[in-house]
Amino acid sequence: MTALNRVQVHKAVFLMLVVLVQGDTQVGCVFGGSCVLPCRFQPNSDTILHWNKIFKTDRKKLEVHSYYDDQDQLGYQDPLYKGRTSLFHDQISGGNASLRLARVNLQDQGRYLCYASTSLNSQEAFVTLTVRAPMQSAPKSEVLLPCEASGLDDITWTFNHNQTILRRQAGQEKVVETEWQQHVRDLSESGSLLLYVTSSAQSEGTYRCTLRYADEEDVTHIELKILEDPIAGRLSVNIQRQSVMLNLLWSERATLSNNT
Repeated sequence: MTALNRVQVHKAVFLMLVVLVQGDTQVGCVFGGSCVLPCRFQPNSDTILHWNKIFKTDRKKLEVHSYYDDQDQLGYQDPLYKGRTSLFHDQISGGNASLRLARVNLQDQGRYLCYASTSLNSQEAFVTLTVRAPMQSAPKSEVLLPCEASGLDDITWTFNHNQTILRRQAGQEKVVETEWQQHVRDLSESGSLLLYVTSSAQSEGTYRCTLRYADEEDVTHIELKILEDPIAGRLSVNIQRQSVMLNLLWSERATLSNNT
């Protein structure tokens, strides 16, 4: 027997877990309405679906909706989403894991993770949800400008890029600039600003909500347009919102700190 015949050849079988990650999908939802957060996966047996809302600052997540064993599993669903979420059950077998969200509110804004697992692989998809109010009727001449912050964020609201409206450092009370005190009605815990609107000449423009935490900066631009209705005797407000997240270098943050 040759040396080659005496060699025992062992075959090793490796189980490789494949996780496919997709880029963020942007979804705009109307306040008070319903919208769909899209998510697709490669269908196979043993389907498990999890929807979670994730936070960039404190790394926590909220359980939004779960599905496995061929049925919804809502035992750990966060109370904020109770009775407001549903899946397209007749389309799950075809790879549709999209989530329908009803009665959308400002707290729903943020980043969501769709996790889908089967016997074939696991997939992740991220959806960023923003809440918009295309047309608000404001009989009391008040308007809510949305912004989403955690309790750890420093907040700054500015108008037309050069006028500071207010500042609030994490854990402290807000400080409103003198010329804006008659216009600012309230600042919510989430950072949304309630303004008293007087006329288009004084209130129209670009509002910016800047959130800072550690080495991250989240900037929300809101374009405010006002339509005056002399017959109804009230104002209608058109809001367009755009959010951008920036990662700041420490040198840039030092420069920002020196300029404030």
